[in-house]
Amino acid sequence: MRSLCLALSCLLLLAACSGDDADSATSLTAATSAPTLDANLSTPIPTTAVTVTPAADSVPEALTLALWWPDTLNPSDRTEVNDIINTQINGFVEAEEDETQVDFRLKRYGGEQGAIMPTLRTASGVAPGALPDLTLIRRSDLVAAVDAGLVYPLDGIVSASTIAALYGPALRMGQVGDTLYGLPYLVDIQHIVYSAAVLEEAELTTISTAFDDVIEAGIPLLMPTRRPNSINLTFYAQYLAASGLQPEQDQSLTLDADALTDVLTFYEALYRAGLLDEAALDYTSINDYAAIITSGGAFGSALVSSNLYLSEISAENGLAAASIATADGQPTGVMSGWVWVMTTGNTERQVLVGRFLNWMMEAGRQAEFAGVIRMLPSQPRALRDFPDERVPVTAYDAMLNGAIIAPPEPFATTVARTLQTAFMNVITGEESAEQAVEWVMGQLRDD
Repeated sequence: MRSLCLALSCLLLLAACSGDDADSATSLTAATSAPTLDANLSTPIPTTAVTVTPAADSVPEALTLALWWPDTLNPSDRTEVNDIINTQINGFVEAEEDETQVDFRLKRYGGEQGAIMPTLRTASGVAPGALPDLTLIRRSDLVAAVDAGLVYPLDGIVSASTIAALYGPALRMGQVGDTLYGLPYLVDIQHIVYSAAVLEEAELTTISTAFDDVIEAGIPLLMPTRRPNSINLTFYAQYLAASGLQPEQDQSLTLDADALTDVLTFYEALYRAGLLDEAALDYTSINDYAAIITSGGAFGSALVSSNLYLSEISAENGLAAASIATADGQPTGVMSGWVWVMTTGNTERQVLVGRFLNWMMEAGRQAEFAGVIRMLPSQPRALRDFPDERVPVTAYDAMLNGAIIAPPEPFATTVARTLQTAFMNVITGEESAEQAVEWVMGQLRDD
């Protein structure tokens, strides 16, 4: 029986649920019978702001925290998610001893009118009083929010212990320059899953993610390869891992010929061994083949997101989680996720925002919500407290410690586009790794 290096983590995964758009508001106060957040509305959802009338027993002098919560993180058909939000927010209100209310508004997330980001943009100039104090946005929107002046720094607002508890890459996910604008809350990382049946057939009880060992194992790979006008993110992460480089704030990449040669040589070997599924040449997204995995279809290994892994796989499918392959086998992956952002410049309300964030980021509470929403928490302690024992905590911990931050879109630098062309030329057999690297050096030297 062959044995490779990294311990195998097999688990059975949960069924998927998806939510409908919603936009509602509820005012929360500490009370003998705690009110609930009714996100499961049966009437049509308005796209305009909902006016909240405080309950009769509200404390008039209480300070109110205005919170916008993305509907993506409170699906209308997942009452258990709503229940945990209720419990955690009401717990905060009670801990404030009736001195605080939370004006909770469930908002759509996307590009349409009335969604969180478009509303922040339009209201900031004409109706700043209609804005929240705090909301959650995708990390991919953070740089644009900072550039537009929609959010305020969190340095000095959130406790030092809360920040220190984060994974290093997660902390960088919330930074723009050297300033913390987003507090990472929920994380998604791309990684490989292996079919347990294929591993058994290959007599593999452990998995190594080093390039040479992956080739030797001989297990076919499903992954998206095309990325128009940009660079494949798995290839991007492998290149950064091999070079030890990080992109600059302007997303420029330093060219390292040796690292590029190592990564392209790996893909040339995959191509020559017939291990890269031919359909991958047309895939642009994990969604293009997710149904193969979720339906229990035949495959060897595949690139997935952790959210897909935790959410979409039926309990009958045995799968093993591992990092994407790297030159030295050190775990990594492309990380994205949700970050808390502060949208108020009022000093008193900023202090309240800090208290609320410290409350929500307590490891037990963060683990509880990450578990129910089927994403990963942004701090190691919360991952260790993850409520589902089937989750491969050790494997995910290693990946999150070595993660690469997904670049903001559009990521269309000259170097990125040139590297993508070289990548595609190698995996289609048009060029060898050596020829592709020589072409890249010539192209960028001419520029």
